[in-house]
Amino acid sequence: MRKLLLFCVLCTAALTASAEYNFDKYWSTPQNIFNNNFSYFYKQDKLDGKVFYDYPLVYKINEAGSLDVVGADIEEAIINIPSTVTHEGKTYTVTSISGLAFQHCTALTTLTIPSTVNYIYSVRSRIKIKNTGFFRSGPFKDCENLTTINNNAVSAQDFWTDDQKTNNLFLNLSEKTIINTPASSDYSKWEPLVNGLALNAYINNSTYGTWYCQKNTIVPENVEVYAVNEVNFATGEISISKIGESGDIIPANTGVLVKGKKNGYVKFITTAKEATVNVENNLLVGASSLSEESGSVFALADQNEESPVFQLQSGKMSANSAFLHTTGKANGTIGLTGIQSVTDNTTTNQNAYDLQGRRVKTQKGINIVSGKKVYNK
Repeated sequence: MRKLLLFCVLCTAALTASAEYNFDKYWSTPQNIFNNNFSYFYKQDKLDGKVFYDYPLVYKINEAGSLDVVGADIEEAIINIPSTVTHEGKTYTVTSISGLAFQHCTALTTLTIPSTVNYIYSVRSRIKIKNTGFFRSGPFKDCENLTTINNNAVSAQDFWTDDQKTNNLFLNLSEKTIINTPASSDYSKWEPLVNGLALNAYINNSTYGTWYCQKNTIVPENVEVYAVNEVNFATGEISISKIGESGDIIPANTGVLVKGKKNGYVKFITTAKEATVNVENNLLVGASSLSEESGSVFALADQNEESPVFQLQSGKMSANSAFLHTTGKANGTIGLTGIQSVTDNTTTNQNAYDLQGRRVKTQKGINIVSGKKVYNK
C-alpha cells in the first residue's frame, strides 16, 4: 500500500512539473540577439498572467481576447495547433502565430495550422554585437527537420510584412518542406512568393482538369499536361499537344490542360527551380490575366466523355484554373466539342514523315504520323 501511494505521489509531482513551462530551457537562441531568449520577451506578460503553457505550446492572451502562439516545446516532432484552448475555465480562439513561435524547434517535422489563424508574423531584430542593422526572420527559422505544414489558415494571406517579396514568412524553410493547402482554397496571394506550396487541381469526370499558377510548379505523379494550340470557335474544334508529365516543371503564368485519374484532386507544388516545359502557341490563360479583358470565356466542362470539352463561362473565374478566351461575342450555348488533333510534343523520336514521304523527327508544321496528318505547333 505504501509503495502504491509513493508511486501516485511521484506521478502527481511529475505531472505538476510538466504543466509548468520552463522558458529558458525551451527557448534558447544560439545567437546573442537582444539577449534574446524567451523569458526576455515574455517575462512581464507571464507575471501579468497573460502567458501560459498548454502542452505542447505557449500562448499569450492578446488585447482582442484571443490567443497568440508564442512558443513551442522544442522536443516535439508533431504539433497540431488547436483552434480553441480552455484556460482557467475560459475558452479562447487561437488567431495568430508570433514570429518567434517555432524558431529553433529542430525536432519538429509536422505542423498543422487551423483555419482560425488570421495572422502569421515575422520578427524584426538587431544583432548588437556585430551591429549589422535590422533583419527579419519568420516563425520557422532553424526548423531544419520540418517537412510538412498543413496550412488551413487561408485568411492569413491578407496580412503580411512590408518586405514580403524578400523576407516572407516561409523564407527560412528548407527545400524539402511541403505546405499543404485545403482543396478548393484560393492561395493566389501567397503562391508567387512561397516555394513548396502544394496547390490543388481538380480532375473531373472527363479525366481532364486545368491548371494555372503565378509561380513555377512541379507536375504531380501520374499526370500529363497539354497545351491548347488551336481553337475553331465556328466548328467547335480544338488541337491539343502533350507538353509535359510527372516531375516536369511548368512555367509561371501558364495555363495547361491536366489529364489524370478522374474525380479527384492532384497537387501541384510551387518551386524556385527553372521550368522544363516548353510552351509555344498556347491559348489557355489564367483568371488573373482575364480581370481587365472583355469578350467570352470558355471553361472546362464536367462531362462523361474522356475528352476536354469547353463551355461558355459566366461569373467569377476560379483560382488556379485555366480558360479559353475570345474577344468576340459568343453564343451562350456554344461549346468546344471536338478534338481536331492531339500531338505529343514530349517525344522527339516519333516515327513521322514530311509531306514528301521522308522519315523525319517530329517537327513543327504538318507531319504524317501513323498515316494521318497531324499539325504540330
